[in-house]
Amino acid sequence: LIKNAPVKTNDTPKFVYRGILLDTSRNFYHVDSILRTLDAMSNNKLNVLHWHIVDAFSWPVESKVHSELTEKGAYSTDILYPYEEIKIINYAKSRAIRVMPEFNMPGNTFIVSDAHPEIMSCLNKQPNWDKFGPEPPSGQLNIADLRGSFAFDVITEYSRLFVDLGFHMGGGSLNLDWWKEDPVIELYVCDHPGESIESLVKGWFNQTVGKIQEMGKVPFAREDSMLNFGYETKNTTIVEAWVSEDSARLLTKVTVRLLLPGTDTTSIAVMARGCQTLRAARGATRTRAGRKSTATIREQKLLIQQSKSLF
Repeated sequence: LIKNAPVKTNDTPKFVYRGILLDTSRNFYHVDSILRTLDAMSNNKLNVLHWHIVDAFSWPVESKVHSELTEKGAYSTDILYPYEEIKIINYAKSRAIRVMPEFNMPGNTFIVSDAHPEIMSCLNKQPNWDKFGPEPPSGQLNIADLRGSFAFDVITEYSRLFVDLGFHMGGGSLNLDWWKEDPVIELYVCDHPGESIESLVKGWFNQTVGKIQEMGKVPFAREDSMLNFGYETKNTTIVEAWVSEDSARLLTKVTVRLLLPGTDTTSIAVMARGCQTLRAARGATRTRAGRKSTATIREQKLLIQQSKSLF
């Protein structure tokens, strides 16, 4: 060991966004399992938990605004995440990990119908369910309600619960056939000349993005809605390319902020077109055995700096 050697080491991660996605709607994970996952993420220098917390199958997170969502949408009364269990957020923060929630809307929301069937369209179509979605049961929010009251409630409540700057609104797996067979939407379009299913979808997304921004958050969304409907991002929404590598090339024509998967090989071409990209690492770097999982103060400061550069 040479003391006071004239050597300075400046080491920072190559990738700003180094994360995993956890789906707790299809498969519930108990809090202890999530905490163990966060420990493993910390040990492997991963810094973003993309929490796909609700989907068509269950609504496992408590709602103070719409308590009926959890009462009727959780698998059972003991398979849910009460507010006090969202200590996960603080646990992650102490390990320099961000927790970004995803509330997938307006598609893949069948579970909402257990509490509010009046705001839903095309519920559980059988047989030939594959005409209406990638998997059963079908069901999505009624986009003719341009006030977006339910979506706004979700965004307002959970933007306050989850402190991360990012808020993922989903937007994936949309199918226009869902809404074309809804008599309520059909009547709305007939009564409003100039409106169409496409314009209603675009308007819904524009208002949802605006609400997320109003809450001081940066909107995240999946590529489907952007490529198919082209709502206005105003260069603020970060679009997640997840279907194929070709998606990134197509998205450069409609947005300048992309989240690319770690296996994507198009980053150079995308950045050459002037796009800001966030690219997840392909693999994690192992740390020395015996290292504590709790982040140091320096790592926590680095997390804050990375979050600022990310947004």
